[in-house]
Amino acid sequence: MDIGLLAAFAGGALALLSPCAALLMPAFFASTVGTGPKLLLHGSIFYLGLLVVLVPLGVGAGALGTLFVVHRQAIVLVASLVLIVLGAAQALGFGFDPSRLLPSGANLHTRAASTTGLVKTFLLGAASGIAGFCAGPILGAVLTLAAAQGNTVAAGVMLAVYGAGMVVPLLLIA
Repeated sequence: MDIGLLAAFAGGALALLSPCAALLMPAFFASTVGTGPKLLLHGSIFYLGLLVVLVPLGVGAGALGTLFVVHRQAIVLVASLVLIVLGAAQALGFGFDPSRLLPSGANLHTRAASTTGLVKTFLLGAASGIAGFCAGPILGAVLTLAAAQGNTVAAGVMLAVYGAGMVVPLLLIA
């Protein structure tokens, strides 16, 4: 298995463990009350919501990476430096909120709070894909790894694995 996929999965789990996710967990657990098939259905819908946001980010990063595949050595050097900077920012408690970059990020949070059922679970997943002042450096690191892949499909898969890293621990806890 590719070490980048393992890092993406671990990054998703770490993003879930960030302080910002403390606001996510009660909403997820409230919308997934139940066990067995109902829990798996809501977990799958939540993951689908994450994928709707994360996979296009990964594909975009991968497309950017393919543009610069000729300069792979330089990209690996820059990606390494960016990962070190993002890791230091995470360790020092700094970060950014990627939801501010999207024009409807605040609207998505509002709709996720007021909707019920499977739609709420989907919106909660989509909001979780862009939410996270705390998880921003982790997502940035995974996007950097995705860009360094130089392959749009592999980059999309990497972000899907990152999302799975967020969902699997949630399902295990639930």
